Amino acid sequence: MPTKEQVIESLEAILVPAAKRSIVGLNLVRGITISDGKVEIALASTGLIPGVQDRIKTKAREAIKKLPEVKEVTVEYSDAKAMEDANGFARITGPCGDTMEIWIKVNDDIIIKSNFMTDGCDTAIASVSMITELARGKNIAEAQRISEQDVLTALGGLPDKSKHCALLSANTLKAAIRDYIALKRS
Repeated sequence: MPTKEQVIESLEAILVPAAKRSIVGLNLVRGITISDGKVEIALASTGLIPGVQDRIKTKAREAIKKLPEVKEVTVEYSDAKAMEDANGFARITGPCGDTMEIWIKVNDDIIIKSNFMTDGCDTAIASVSMITELARGKNIAEAQRISEQDVLTALGGLPDKSKHCALLSANTLKAAIRDYIALKRS
């Protein structure tokens, strides 16, 4: 039976063409479940055009099938969608024209779930995906302190021309938190 580390190592080789970075490096791997020879992988897909989504899904399936004792591989896309039971939401369009949307579900002032969508480039996808990951499990005060630099550090940096994506993601999360606080007060 493969380990989670072996699965992640196999997925490291799968690159998003426009970003020339792996799906792991772009924080697009949202979940891995391994049980009885079956490996299930959840990927964030927002902003990836359908042809690229299909190629990544196929490459992921092929890479994981090469691991020992793997009988079945399922690759699905998640997180890149609206959240119907959200109690905080924000949509911000940055100066570059990219729009990010973040939904948060908060219980007892802890962000228990966060989803996103963006029409931006691969670095916008990576930034908003990372900030939603960083926010999960944090209380509202901690999540409000997540900064552009926190996103850049978690991603291992971004090219200078793309650093604004980290700032846009941080601003969008903060706006979703402000929306949650306003709804809570009303």
